[in-house]
Amino acid sequence: MLFPSSKNPFNRGVARRGSSVPWTDGIVPYEFVPGYTPAQVEFIIAAMHQLERLIAINNVQCIMFRPRISSDPYYIMVTNGNGCSSYIGQNTGVTMNRTVTLNYPGCFVQAIIMHELLHTLGNCIIKL
Repeated sequence: MLFPSSKNPFNRGVARRGSSVPWTDGIVPYEFVPGYTPAQVEFIIAAMHQLERLIAINNVQCIMFRPRISSDPYYIMVTNGNGCSSYIGQNTGVTMNRTVTLNYPGCFVQAIIMHELLHTLGNCIIKL
């Protein structure tokens, strides 16, 4: 889990909440940083779609991952970096890259990808 930097050293807790955390209308735009094969991109997108189905209530979709369009002010950047990590939530008003790091091959398990995407959605329960 990654958190936006804060000037308040006490800005932490068991769960992160607030209006800046959830994604507007449950829509999470994404962009892939070069570094994945087409098959790897397809695998990540399949995990996104599976998560959309699992979170749906009575077959009504609550969240949607979709490719970024130029008018999206906030979006996630999926990158093949070191380890598996994601920032928590949308964090409106914060200037930052909302990076989801999914290292190949270490993070290429559907459950791991979905775990990181749950952090992206704003789910953050941690022990202090």
